[in-house]
Amino acid sequence: MTIDLEPVASQISIAQSETLSIDLPVEADAVGDHEINLTLTTPDGKSIAKSLTLPVRRNDPAVSTTQRFALGAGDTFELNDEIFADLRLDGATALMSAGALGKFDVPGMLQSLDRYPYGCTEQVTSRALPMLYFKPLAGVLGLSSDGRVDQFVAQSITQVLTRQSANGAFGLWRPASGDFWLDAYVTDFLSRAHSEGYDVPQLALRQALDNLRNRINYAPDFERGGQDIAYALMVLAREGAAAMGDLRYYADVKAEAFDTPLAAAQLGAALAQYGDQTRSDRLFRQAARLLERRMRDETTPVWRVDYGSNLRDAAGLLALATEAGSLAVDSAELSKQISQHGRTLSTQESAWALMAAHALIDEPGASPIQVNGAPVAGNYIHRHARSDAPAIVTNSSS
Repeated sequence: MTIDLEPVASQISIAQSETLSIDLPVEADAVGDHEINLTLTTPDGKSIAKSLTLPVRRNDPAVSTTQRFALGAGDTFELNDEIFADLRLDGATALMSAGALGKFDVPGMLQSLDRYPYGCTEQVTSRALPMLYFKPLAGVLGLSSDGRVDQFVAQSITQVLTRQSANGAFGLWRPASGDFWLDAYVTDFLSRAHSEGYDVPQLALRQALDNLRNRINYAPDFERGGQDIAYALMVLAREGAAAMGDLRYYADVKAEAFDTPLAAAQLGAALAQYGDQTRSDRLFRQAARLLERRMRDETTPVWRVDYGSNLRDAAGLLALATEAGSLAVDSAELSKQISQHGRTLSTQESAWALMAAHALIDEPGASPIQVNGAPVAGNYIHRHARSDAPAIVTNSSS
């Protein structure tokens, strides 16, 4: 804080009942709460003191940029303070990742979901679902969760359960029923949260699973669609509550009727849960073919009843196929499609892209690298702050 006292007179005269204003030029050169102490000494020697606090805040928003590139054989990249050119240096950090996590802007997507301002049931679930796996991601990313993630997930569980009807279904803003896909999505979140050790009331989870089972039992036949059925079967299969006869019927008789890549992938994931890898791989390959057709089809609808998009389906297919250990899809091509989106992602897209990143954490890195001369295997994350020593990364493969 800089105060220019030159324009201020050392002595002033004020008549009785007169008011006098003095201009005191102040320049803020640092963010914070700055204290200004003023003292007026009267002619008889009495001192009158006043302490003022002047808060200084930076109102410009945080800025995030992503640069993605490949290193050729023997090529080297040096990460140093030059990365902060044209940015405010105080508080600026850079995150460099290689390997599977280098294919996605994982920190950026986590931040985007964390700051998302809206709260319908689908949006609450989309924000919380990938956060279930934030701790494993945090270990790789070098981030600290300090209990805030656990609190956020617990609050999200409580919030969606306030919108659960007596029959186990979920409404967007209040208890309701009718949106079968949303029921499966929320139940998927609750099932995964329970598996990760979060406190999910047993009665609420059982009612949610019973609702999916009842909807499957009374589901009408369909010629095109089935997104909700496929999702429900996957969630039930994870809980060991799906009927193998249902899985085989939809895989053998109705497979071509599923009209979204994610639906086919979810049925493939359900079959993998029950050990039917042959049918599972067939459904994953079908999902990949369907995704390719939809990517080329300019008439594909923008709005969908399952809150999805082609990008969301690509991320979901990659996540589920990787979780199932399937080699039926080209994970490199799917990763490329997801990473080269070039636009702001929806909550669904961010959630499933993070799920894909989590599934890929244990995958081997694309190429062996060296950092400052030392070999690094698999995924690599390095956080660089101002004045840190440079990190020199070399592609040591051929």
